[in-house]
Amino acid sequence: MFLIKYKIYIFLVISALFVGLLFILPNFSFFIFILYILTSLFFVVYLGSFFKPSENIYSNLIESLFSSVYNVSQREDLQDIVRNIFVSNNVNVNDVYIFLEDDSGVFKLLSLKLINGGNRLTISKEDMGFIKFLRTSKYRIPFIDKRNTTLAPSYIISEINEYFDTTHTNVMLPIYTPDNDVVGLIFADVERIEARKIIHLSKLLNIVVLSFREIEMSDMRKIIEEDLKIAVDIQRKLVPTTFMNTDFFDSYGFYKPAYKVGGDYIDIIRSSNNFVFAVGDVSGKGVSAGLVTMIVKSILNSIEMKVKNFNSSVKKLNSFVYNWFYDQESTITFITLLATMFVPKKKLLYYVNAGHVPGIIVSSDGSIKELKATAIPIGIFENLKSKVDVVNVNTGDVMVLYTDGLIEQIDERGREFGIKRLESIISSAVNNSPNEIVDSIIEEFQKFSDSAATDDIAILIVKFK
Repeated sequence: MFLIKYKIYIFLVISALFVGLLFILPNFSFFIFILYILTSLFFVVYLGSFFKPSENIYSNLIESLFSSVYNVSQREDLQDIVRNIFVSNNVNVNDVYIFLEDDSGVFKLLSLKLINGGNRLTISKEDMGFIKFLRTSKYRIPFIDKRNTTLAPSYIISEINEYFDTTHTNVMLPIYTPDNDVVGLIFADVERIEARKIIHLSKLLNIVVLSFREIEMSDMRKIIEEDLKIAVDIQRKLVPTTFMNTDFFDSYGFYKPAYKVGGDYIDIIRSSNNFVFAVGDVSGKGVSAGLVTMIVKSILNSIEMKVKNFNSSVKKLNSFVYNWFYDQESTITFITLLATMFVPKKKLLYYVNAGHVPGIIVSSDGSIKELKATAIPIGIFENLKSKVDVVNVNTGDVMVLYTDGLIEQIDERGREFGIKRLESIISSAVNNSPNEIVDSIIEEFQKFSDSAATDDIAILIVKFK
């Protein structure tokens, strides 16, 4: 029996070394995982020749470790893996909450279940006394049991008890890195369990959670982050940085994605002697929506648009989006688009509004025109039925094209920013320059809602001369 225990301790030490190798040699994570799984399999087979798995705690732990590391490598949910580790080792467990450290040094709750009155709990590494204690202790504390707190000094017990009470749990197991840094905490509600058993479970959970964390922070994540940076740079270049000021109009715009990459489109295109002003909104958010905006921009900029082919140009865009994103991907990606064509010689503004929020034209005399929908969004049906409407514009008129992220923002009382509020802001600033009007809108938007925008926001202001 002593020999078997000795070999298992050796295996746990080897497991810790493998975790250390993952941190030291992240580029070889895949090969280290394969080697570790093969080593685990060897120990399972070897120890199985002495004892049946059901006859001792160590065999159960080895089996749990082998299956859990495999599940981690398959990107299974960590909370389910941790729960199964308890259950497979004959420990009755109810709730399990896992906190893992993010890049900013904050421990965030991984569970989808909301606690503490509906708010996700976060634990600051620098503010919480028990985390500081765990990090500076000479010895690793494998667990803290609410029913027996002798492993922790009295001055941090009350702090830990707050989290026990909030999560309705009674055992906390820290997750340590090989250099004794604390990177995670597991809170669990379990029945009484002997100290020896939970110490072994703690070692197993450290290996499994660190393996999960290593995968999350692997080179693949770094590659994705680099690709995201490239996507951000490309999209930034597609959004106008200097807006046109001509003999016929002045312009200015604003663009802010809800995430790093957004799905809103804003553009000014010179086509012969005419000018096209366009704002659009791709369904969805993030990188996928950002890629679609790049495609929309490239198509509209490649077409020589004139008044006589303005409607057919929009239909051509619809055909491309439908055939590419609907037929090939079997999913519906659609775009709301408000495209206007300004003909300076005639002081006329032609427009097609494909399911977009109404554009606004405010005259210096205070009258307001809305450029309402003339078609359904682009990309829903193969054949787009649209029509071109036309309005007269005069010197001093201000046109505002925008996306729904602006007017649909909700304040703390549940009210929308709304189109009427936007029209009021523009009317009061109609004599100002386009960049001053944008500043006024953003200022009022920030006063309206202290929270960050929940959707991408794009604004294009054109003031006719």
